[in-house]
Amino acid sequence: MGSLTQKGYLGVPVVYEDEKYHRRLLAEASNRLLSGKFNNISSAKLTQNASSTTVSDVLCGAGSLVVPMPTSSNAALAFDTWFVKSRAEGSFVIDHVSTSTSDCTFNYAIFG
Repeated sequence: MGSLTQKGYLGVPVVYEDEKYHRRLLAEASNRLLSGKFNNISSAKLTQNASSTTVSDVLCGAGSLVVPMPTSSNAALAFDTWFVKSRAEGSFVIDHVSTSTSDCTFNYAIFG
């Protein structure tokens, strides 16, 4: 579950022939970042009847910081005791309380 592709806001090319347009792209990207608009935020669902969930996301690395946030009351209950068990290139695993409900959704942010 989770993100398998880059999504969100467009990046800025390192080099662009039209310098004035390139500066505008840089300013727009900077302003988006200052407004909290990042490409590192996604959502997933906890694995039903399990005590861990694996999330695949190309942005994740072995040293990434993963910050989950439950977005449903059942997910909040399942997140009562949780921790990020492991991180690897392209995925992370969250341990949580097992739940039989299917609406345990959460958002997460990946840094680094």
